[in-house]
Amino acid sequence: HLAYNQGKAVALRMGAEAARGDYLVCIDGDALLDNRAVPYLVDPLIHNPHVGAVTGNPRIRTRSTLVGRVQVGEFSSIIGLIKRTQRIYGNVFTVSGVIAAFRKEALKSIGYWSQDMITEDIDVSWKLQLKGWSIFYEPRAICWILMPETLK
Repeated sequence: HLAYNQGKAVALRMGAEAARGDYLVCIDGDALLDNRAVPYLVDPLIHNPHVGAVTGNPRIRTRSTLVGRVQVGEFSSIIGLIKRTQRIYGNVFTVSGVIAAFRKEALKSIGYWSQDMITEDIDVSWKLQLKGWSIFYEPRAICWILMPETLK
């Protein structure tokens, strides 16, 4: 338990160190996992010993306004295209901070998340790859997220 908010990276590290399993699934606090997401995330870790992380497919669940609907299209097309292209290229460059699964051994090998980095998802992704771990994108691992629906 943390006495005060020390940031997402510190919370993730504490959770990872306390976890007893070999694999960790991490999502944002406002995210909802699809009921089939976890098996899709963990499967590449189980079957590919060089994979250190698997990132899922965040989808926007707020779309009742024009701004919300525009964000759905923008987010789905741009982020999805980037991840699919990277997957075809053969390597995903970063996990999504919204939804990712990690091999605990891989996290331990890099010293977990850096406490002084704002973009903990990019930081952990690059550290994993520098240590020789691969990152995999699993588009079927869907996670629903909230986005602002107004410009105010």
